[in-house]
Amino acid sequence: MFSAVVVIGLLIAALVIVIYTKPPSFAITPNLEQPTSTEAIKEAILFAFREDESEARSAPKVSLSDGKFSIELSAGDGQSVYYKAPATAVESEIWDLVFVEAYFLAGGDEPVLARFQQKNQALASIVMKKYSPLCAPSQQDIEHIARCIADHLTRKNNVRFANVRYGEGSRCVMWNGKVEVSDAERGCMPYQSSTQAPAEQCEDCATIQSVQKTSGNASSVNSEEVGIEHAPYEITVRFDDGRVASFNRSTLSNPEAGWRIRVVDGVVTQ
Repeated sequence: MFSAVVVIGLLIAALVIVIYTKPPSFAITPNLEQPTSTEAIKEAILFAFREDESEARSAPKVSLSDGKFSIELSAGDGQSVYYKAPATAVESEIWDLVFVEAYFLAGGDEPVLARFQQKNQALASIVMKKYSPLCAPSQQDIEHIARCIADHLTRKNNVRFANVRYGEGSRCVMWNGKVEVSDAERGCMPYQSSTQAPAEQCEDCATIQSVQKTSGNASSVNSEEVGIEHAPYEITVRFDDGRVASFNRSTLSNPEAGWRIRVVDGVVTQ
């Protein structure tokens, strides 16, 4: 009788242990408490894909202006990938998306990808831990989980993708799927790379590298400077002689990275 009671007790104890040591199921929402460093991820991307003439890679172009947020990264050899999202998108999630695509899903044998993947294993782990709970428990393969995360961030932020190719003075944009864009963002347009010497070099000629929206509305500088405004964004440009500088005064409407401009008395103009 005593031995039977002991056996039953052991069985009950074993069952309790099994119940409380069962692996937790996947949650349906991401772990928002998982620490992520948006700045660290952004800096890792911009550093890896920085301008490098030896690999024919132009500088990253980041633009946040009226109605849209965009990132363009060059893989070298005149080819880039272009991300575009509404200005209402969550910027940190766009950078996470770019990171996941570059670290886990990008094909090709470009040296920049190999270096990026080698140096950012810790950040990759952080991003995966943050978003992997969104994916089905059956998706154990790392590539499938990465694709699940990328699809989620793409849909949530309405991100559009394009492949960009530069050559013979043109910038050709090829969108993936059906995308509603303006004529200026479709097909091939004349373009002057910031890494190429322009036909006519001048001290105040430059190429816009990035456009960052700032708080506040544009306002006239003074009545004597007709058409000149304090722009609602900071414009970073690369001069033809290699100098890089930022300005917040402009006569341009919705400037974008890649535009050829001039800087006259601290004012960005065409």
